[in-house]
Amino acid sequence: MIVMPQIFDCKAVAQKVKQQCSQASAALQSQGIRPKLSVIRVGAKGPDLSYERSIKNVMAAAGVEVAVRELPADVSQEDYIQLIKQENEDASVNGILAFRPLDHIDEGVAISDCLSADKDVDASTTENLGRIMMDDPRGFLPCTAAALALVLEENHIDVDGKNVVVVNRSNVIGKPLCMMLTHRNATVTLCHTHTKDLAAKCKAADILILGLTRTDVITEDFVGPHTILLDATTVWQKQETADGTKVVTKGCCTEAALAACAAYTPVPGIGGITTALLAKNVIQACLLQHDLDGKDLF
Repeated sequence: MIVMPQIFDCKAVAQKVKQQCSQASAALQSQGIRPKLSVIRVGAKGPDLSYERSIKNVMAAAGVEVAVRELPADVSQEDYIQLIKQENEDASVNGILAFRPLDHIDEGVAISDCLSADKDVDASTTENLGRIMMDDPRGFLPCTAAALALVLEENHIDVDGKNVVVVNRSNVIGKPLCMMLTHRNATVTLCHTHTKDLAAKCKAADILILGLTRTDVITEDFVGPHTILLDATTVWQKQETADGTKVVTKGCCTEAALAACAAYTPVPGIGGITTALLAKNVIQACLLQHDLDGKDLF
């Protein structure tokens, strides 16, 4: 008997968060308060523009205002930092999202050290990342890492005592997620491009979490029939169709790998939850900045 893997319904998880946000935003607007997100974008890279469109759609549905601050591709670090500080001081702005990576700007100086932790809705600052390390509930979680943790929670997957392998060591996914899951008593292995015997380490995992930059990297040799697989990879590819060329989102797993595991997230999937959680963080930042208790809203 062939057992088909379970496909996690990421759209349902995202919709649940968006509904919570819409209700919370309506409650704030009844008091004359409109949550606002400032998006800082350098240049006009395709992935950035795609993410920006997604943000605008989700924020509109969640009742969050979006202001896009576009800077030229060759903006100086000084001018970039000046804009960050300007948005920090703008009382109408509740959350700030600075698109990364930045090609010629030192992110550690311009974002991690300069962005207000109170408006850092994707946990890019040293202060918020440090709070994750200390399991301090104040501050914000990186939205993609939080989205992956939420998928496990919403599907009633207890990570206590589980062997979790995370293949990504970024400050956006891998490092904070490892801390978040460790605080929940998971045994976490962090893997990356220099990891030896990666396939064997992945196959031994109860939960395998991926955030890569290439497609079709993870084959059936990386998974087993027990593997719960979460793929946060987002690779945009052009695809020729009968109606012309379109851009599709691809993950890092082959079809054979997905068929061989116990359960997996579709691609796209995690991205929708990520953007919904960004809206939630903006609303929570708005509540904090207005000294309001949001326990009844989320």
